[in-house]
Amino acid sequence: MSELSSKDYGQGIKNPQKILERYYREDSYKSGFGIGMCIVKSIMDEADIELQIDSVLGEGSRFSYTFGKSMIIKKTNQESESYSQSSE
Repeated sequence: MSELSSKDYGQGIKNPQKILERYYREDSYKSGFGIGMCIVKSIMDEADIELQIDSVLGEGSRFSYTFGKSMIIKKTNQESESYSQSSE
């Protein structure tokens, strides 16, 4: 498995897991529909990527992405096929 993370130093998120729910918006945000992170989560589930959100109010948030074994194998197989086709 592979892992990637990103961190910001913004205001933090009150309910980190709730932002993955459809139509959820933090009280401090007045714009948007609250569907962006829900769409991202759906795509990540299909791609076998796990998302973990850690946040501290006033300090920021860390988003960690863990790429599942099936995704890594799929990518490796695609690269092998591509190499085989170009070497013929």
